[in-house]
Amino acid sequence: MPYLKLFGTVIGGWVMGRAADAASTRLTRGDADADFLAAKRITAHHYALQVLPDAGALRDTVQHGAGTTLGLSDAQFKE
Repeated sequence: MPYLKLFGTVIGGWVMGRAADAASTRLTRGDADADFLAAKRITAHHYALQVLPDAGALRDTVQHGAGTTLGLSDAQFKE
């Protein structure tokens, strides 16, 4: 489960980054939908500050969590 959360968090950051980059490009060209594009950039910034930092903890769980995940023997699962 932590691996899937990590994957989703990082891919979400990548998608948000691409959206922010596209919005910035369109804003510099003088796109008429400036309010929407500005909101895209703000949303991506929020994601980067509030959600993306979770990726570090999830990475650590994926890399070092096997000890507790696999800590029980087969016999202990049956009891």
